[in-house]
Amino acid sequence: MKLTREQVNAVKCSSNVALESCPGSGKTRTIVAKLLECLDDVRQTTRMISCITYLNSAVNEINHRLSSCITHEELEDYYEIGTIHSFCLRNIFRLNYWRIDKFSGGFAIITPDDDEYKEFVSNIIENNSLDPKSFDDFSFLVREGKISGRMSDKAAKEYWEYLDDNNLVDFNDIIYYSACLIRENEYIIAGLSAKYAWILVDEFQDTSIHQKEILKAISDYKRTKFFIVGDPCQSIMGFAGGSSLLMKQFSKEIVAKNDFSLTGNFRSSSRIINCAEELLPRDPKMDAVGENKYYNHSPLWIRACDSFSGIDEYFLPAIKEHNISLGECAILAPNFYIFLKLAPKMREAGISILGPGSRPYRRSNHIIAPLIEEVCLFIETQDIKQIKIIRYKILDVITICEDKVDKDFFTLKGDIAILKILNAAKNLKNKNVNAKQFIVSFSEEIASLLHERGFIKKEAISHIATSGKGLVSDIEEHCSGDPYSGDNLTIEDLSLFSINSESIKLLTLHRAKGREFDAVAVICVHDGLIPYGAPYAGSDEENESRRLFYVGMTRARKLLMFFTEVRNLRSPSRFLTELFPAGPHIIADV
Repeated sequence: MKLTREQVNAVKCSSNVALESCPGSGKTRTIVAKLLECLDDVRQTTRMISCITYLNSAVNEINHRLSSCITHEELEDYYEIGTIHSFCLRNIFRLNYWRIDKFSGGFAIITPDDDEYKEFVSNIIENNSLDPKSFDDFSFLVREGKISGRMSDKAAKEYWEYLDDNNLVDFNDIIYYSACLIRENEYIIAGLSAKYAWILVDEFQDTSIHQKEILKAISDYKRTKFFIVGDPCQSIMGFAGGSSLLMKQFSKEIVAKNDFSLTGNFRSSSRIINCAEELLPRDPKMDAVGENKYYNHSPLWIRACDSFSGIDEYFLPAIKEHNISLGECAILAPNFYIFLKLAPKMREAGISILGPGSRPYRRSNHIIAPLIEEVCLFIETQDIKQIKIIRYKILDVITICEDKVDKDFFTLKGDIAILKILNAAKNLKNKNVNAKQFIVSFSEEIASLLHERGFIKKEAISHIATSGKGLVSDIEEHCSGDPYSGDNLTIEDLSLFSINSESIKLLTLHRAKGREFDAVAVICVHDGLIPYGAPYAGSDEENESRRLFYVGMTRARKLLMFFTEVRNLRSPSRFLTELFPAGPHIIADV
């Protein structure tokens, strides 16, 4: 595996390491290299390596890269990769929940995908006269954490009371109660420190106070070494309990070597990087070192009549001029709801898009939706390259349902399960069912097949089947009058939603993190949206918004455009006027 000198220095260090990595610096490659290096410490021992990531997509990416380097036997015997939630569930909460009085009779995990969750959260929103948009905010509530944004203390209290009264936990509760358990039961941490020789943590800048508490307790036994990677400049999860300061604090507490940094950006042009450095200067400075270093296009601020006209009249012609495909482009916005207005106009104009407003449902709310889209594409095209993608989408479903993936999923046993799933999908299509019938039936069949092959427990069957029914309910509830609504939605339509290579991606700034594109347009760059509300200069809220804007800027490889709207009564974002004090480069005629 080819590494830069900066990467090699960090990987070869045998002590605790806190590695600060700039955008596009190859941190995933570095983590994989470190994991391979650590294998020498645990081979022929009873100890393991744990690699903790922030998202399941990162789990899959690391697994994919490792699959070409080591055998599957080593996957089970020497290391594990998962999110912090799966780490806590597997090692702490599932084994010790009964020690907490309220869970003496057991517990159940509830997610925003569950009908029960949707019902009781909707009731809380109505009872407290909250903005309906606050529905998503409940999934970020952290006990003992700060209540902010559209949420109220009373609503948060009602949310937690409902969970407690019904022996339910959400994902954040898994980490919170794990932290509670280790405070009262020292043997839990003693066992974890004996089990893990190394713990590697990705995206440490988004670690919450409870996550840090658990990791700090393990480090106190002085038996486990840590390799933590993060970028305080990309710390954007304050509303979920994250803090840009925690990485520095933890690094100091575990006496980690913190003089390592990855400063080479392999992604963006020098012009884009220089713009990002003006917004948020790094020390040491980020430098362009990739193939796009000398790309000749400067970031532009365009004041258009509205977002759609800006995209149609300026962004699309620019990507055509630069011979950039739609699949390598993204439109970023401060929130999901902006796309609900933009997406229909783009569809009407015949522009292929993927993201909020492009589907007749919210994909992120349904664990089964990404898999269904890819399976539908396969049965429409019979493209065998889809099977690899489908494998990882099935793995996502299993990972959400189970705290540990059966190693046999990566063997012939897993291959057979995938073929059976695809055959079930083909059989459903041959029955000429519509998309809604397909979703419900396929969800039930895949759940049964995964259980029969031993990849999920019996209780997970209803969770997957419920996800399918929830997806259909979402389509019926939110798409009245949409051409995709009701029985008009077809299996072919579902397949079209998965074709990434031909569609512009619509992403919120938060969702864009970890992604990269040849061309990026950031729309609705107005104060009140970026930053949200009216934070005073230098406040924690403004600083986090600055980092969020920075994340959006650094997604671009070649082209970067910012759009404000003439018709928007809000002022242009303070960050935009800071970067371009002379004002917009282009102002459209009204």
